[in-house]
Amino acid sequence: MAGPEKTIEDRVRDRAYALWEKDGRPDGRSDEYWQQARSEVEAEDAEPGNESPVNGTEKRQPPPAAAGKAAR
Repeated sequence: MAGPEKTIEDRVRDRAYALWEKDGRPDGRSDEYWQQARSEVEAEDAEPGNESPVNGTEKRQPPPAAAGKAAR
């Protein structure tokens, strides 16, 4: 069973950390990495068909139609 979906903040934090590590963990640039990560995550979410969390909440799908109603 898969775990709960990550919020956009969790995804941005993970991406910013990865960018920071990739650049050798420089001091004093946390805002720069956070903004870059946020831009990348938002761009991914804007791609058509992406079902990632938006604004910290998951997209909710309507419940499927009851199978018995279609048979009548």
